[in-house]
Amino acid sequence: MNMSLGTPPLAPPKLRHLASAQALAFALLKAIQRQEDAAKRKLQQSWYWGPVGCIELQAAAQARTQVASLLSPHRNRWWVPTPLLVRQCHTNLLQAAASWRANPIDEDGYGMATAHAIRRTLEA
Repeated sequence: MNMSLGTPPLAPPKLRHLASAQALAFALLKAIQRQEDAAKRKLQQSWYWGPVGCIELQAAAQARTQVASLLSPHRNRWWVPTPLLVRQCHTNLLQAAASWRANPIDEDGYGMATAHAIRRTLEA
């Protein structure tokens, strides 16, 4: 129990079961594309959103790069058990969200929220 806050620690999230690395790649790339589409709409309305669309596009691009590096067939990862790949992708996206949280250009948390939205695709 976390005594300073008086709340119990959070249990790790239950992750989705995906049949294959290809299914994992498809689910993640679909989530990334949704985030990119939303960011592009915000870029078109930058008079209202300011730099938010650009920050969200950067976060989505970072996620796309991480997914590509984990799931690229020429990196010999297709044989890795899917639950292990899901866990690794989830961990990488958590780390990406944490790095956005510490990034001074994302003071309002839009990059962090983008990384979390993509990460939630992996949760059951």
